[in-house]
Amino acid sequence: MGLGRAWLVQGVLALIGFMTLMESNALNLALPAIGRDLDAGMDELLWIGNVYLLVLAGFLVTAGRLGDLYGRNRIFLLGLAVFGAGSVVAASAGSIGVLLAARVIQGLGAAVLTPQSLAITAQMFPAEARGRALGITGAASGIGLAAGPTVGGFLVAAVGWRSIFWVNMPIVVLGMVLFRVLAPELPGGRRERLDLLGAGLLATALMLITFGLLEGVPLHWGTMFGPVTIPALIVAGVVVLAGFALVERARQDRAPLLNFAMLRNRTFTLMVLATGPIPCAVSGVMFLCSVWLQSGAGMSPARAGLLLAIAPAVSVPISTLGGRLTDRFGGKPTTMAALILMIGGMAEILGAVGLRHADWWLSPGLAMFGTGMGVGFAGPFSVAISDVPSAMAGAASGVFSTVQRTGNVLGLAAVGAVLQGYLHRGLATAIWAALLLAVLLLAVSLALTAGVSSRPKGETRQPRPGARTQFGQRTMDSEES
Repeated sequence: MGLGRAWLVQGVLALIGFMTLMESNALNLALPAIGRDLDAGMDELLWIGNVYLLVLAGFLVTAGRLGDLYGRNRIFLLGLAVFGAGSVVAASAGSIGVLLAARVIQGLGAAVLTPQSLAITAQMFPAEARGRALGITGAASGIGLAAGPTVGGFLVAAVGWRSIFWVNMPIVVLGMVLFRVLAPELPGGRRERLDLLGAGLLATALMLITFGLLEGVPLHWGTMFGPVTIPALIVAGVVVLAGFALVERARQDRAPLLNFAMLRNRTFTLMVLATGPIPCAVSGVMFLCSVWLQSGAGMSPARAGLLLAIAPAVSVPISTLGGRLTDRFGGKPTTMAALILMIGGMAEILGAVGLRHADWWLSPGLAMFGTGMGVGFAGPFSVAISDVPSAMAGAASGVFSTVQRTGNVLGLAAVGAVLQGYLHRGLATAIWAALLLAVLLLAVSLALTAGVSSRPKGETRQPRPGARTQFGQRTMDSEES
């Protein structure tokens, strides 16, 4: 397959990524209208977003493994169809219960799509072009993130909240047709059964932990109902996760859901661990700056949103540049540069908050932070996937995506807890303390990235033909193609 065709397919993947992010961010503007139309309370409205995240976090690894076993192209199209079906149900919902069920369906579809997209990119492009390909996806994601509130506000005002879901359908249909026509046949699809017990245990564990993190701050980490508390729920999730590890350990020679050899790979494990703090910091910074601008500076939501849009708006054009830098200099140095830029931007924001400044004083910090977001979009995955065999690319992408999504939820929970803990000292002090936590998280990510072995220009280490890799598989001359 020529790279020209691969770039067209990457454009389709970027379009789908843009759609899912734009919808999620547009929905925030539609919540009041949905509440009035479906007679729903605030707790129910918040779960329109939470139930989507819950399902997404729970099924990413399993969905990635499905692509390894049954073919990524087939599973990608299945995920797109499921997401589209959920969009139709959501747009037609006559009650909040039906809408929440539709969001579960959409979450399942997105969980199937996300790891397939990453794995398809990893398989279509050689290491020296992978960064640019991921940069296109990063730019599209940034546009979706930035455009979501604007598009959502316009659609709700002009047509109504249901149009946010209906607008997905032309993109879903176009995406399915273009992908079917353009996507090459990729290596994948093996005669092995899915590890259903492992999949069930992992999904249960991740959903329990994610549910606890989502509900922790609203319930002040206390009681949910009866004897069930938020800490008990998270502990239960950890116990189930330990049970999953024991089951997988016993299945390592029988097509496990998670191959432990993947985790024993230093490069993969360090980059996955380094990735977790990044969405923690991003979600934390955007949330905390929003609180500071509106409650500390008295800005209107529209004006605060315009200022906060600086970070994602800057990241969009930078993402393609970041991809090229990744291809030229390698994923490790570009990721480290991105983290340093993000930490520098947060230092400026910390200074502005510490001096009780607001308004446009935060602009330089947000611009630097957004630059780091763009530069660092492609690097972590490029490094993490560099040593992973194609037969495990889906599961590896699922693990990577799960850590990112969980990091996002964990970031909001952590900064929310610190914010609440310091509010008695004043809003500025509480914001400053929570931002400092986000800086420390990025410092941990920087230290982990520094521990990754360097490889020039993002090149993948290739063992000799026929040799067994550290993952227990033979290289391409003996793998199915």
